[in-house]
Amino acid sequence: MTWYNDVMHIVPGLGVKLGYAIYPSIGSMVLTARVFSLIFFVLSMFFIIKQLRAYQFLFVAISVTPTVIQQASSLSYDVYNYVASAFMIMAVINIAVDIKCGSEVSFKSFFLRILAPSVMLYFAKENAQLIYLSLLFIFIYLLGKRFGFKLSKLQAAFGVFILIAMGTGLFYFMFSDQLFLIAKKMFYSLIEPYYTVLTTEVISGTTTAALPAWFFPIQFTVLTILFLSYTKEVVPRWFAWGALSLVLLNFLVIMVSYAIDPGFIDYPGRIITGPQGRYFTPFLLLLGPVFTLIAKKITVKSGAALIHLLVVMSVFALLLNLGITSIKFYQLQLPADHGPGMSKLLQAAAAKEKGATVFGYQVPDPERFGVVEFDENMNAVSIEEKPEVPKS
Repeated sequence: MTWYNDVMHIVPGLGVKLGYAIYPSIGSMVLTARVFSLIFFVLSMFFIIKQLRAYQFLFVAISVTPTVIQQASSLSYDVYNYVASAFMIMAVINIAVDIKCGSEVSFKSFFLRILAPSVMLYFAKENAQLIYLSLLFIFIYLLGKRFGFKLSKLQAAFGVFILIAMGTGLFYFMFSDQLFLIAKKMFYSLIEPYYTVLTTEVISGTTTAALPAWFFPIQFTVLTILFLSYTKEVVPRWFAWGALSLVLLNFLVIMVSYAIDPGFIDYPGRIITGPQGRYFTPFLLLLGPVFTLIAKKITVKSGAALIHLLVVMSVFALLLNLGITSIKFYQLQLPADHGPGMSKLLQAAAAKEKGATVFGYQVPDPERFGVVEFDENMNAVSIEEKPEVPKS
């Protein structure tokens, strides 16, 4: 674990220390650490959303999805990573709003406003640090304004083309011997119907405690309607397209890095294994501006009905996720001999220990007996002795 990962674990680490002081048990330490992480998440997002000058409901909707809530109560670095990403995105959106409104944004105020988010983002995950590029967009704009240099649409389009060409050339130079492998894995991953990394895992929770697949379209539809309800352009268009480019770049970086990683190769060698949907979730916060441009062509009215729909969907999603998690947890706590009986494979494995007692039942001697059948209560009902082998 690198030292910056230690920084991301400070909050749950403090919870573990306090839990140990309360009572030196794993349960006490884990529970206290989860509570600490949740408090850190709730307070941080409250102040971030309160300071945000646009797309507030969008931040709320994404922050209460099962994927994010599971992170908020976990002991991993994901809660820190999400908060750090949201903090920086809030800062750049607010600066972009000031630019759109014509407010004066000096270099001094720019650096002061991004100082704290930049420090916090520095200790986040590597892919989250791609958000630093949004600062570059704003910095170039401020330079152009300072020296009276303004690009025409044609010049801007040509500049974007040059950047894409340079990026493509760099990509080819770095992965020239693996292009076919990357293309093949990317293709099969995108057409795989059960590849949940890019769908349900992004907003519906992890694979171990996710919502059922039938609820994902409901979540997706409500969030899309919310995205399209922002019809007023509050940030410059170059910022909106720049934010979209960061979302696409994050997708490309994550998928390619795992496609060429020899530690994450599935058996057929076709799909990309290793990435998780939560790696993409924070970048959804950047999509508001570009959806505003789309919404100008599609009319979706924002009002109390949409907010009520959002609240109902979010609450139902969390209740459904809690119910599924509780049921799975309950099933895990059941004794292994509960119900119709243990599997034949488990019975055979248990019988390998001579004279062992499994779940309170005596296991026959495997050196003396061959086939052993058990009833549903793990009692041996049929035992065949092994034929004696004459000694030579």
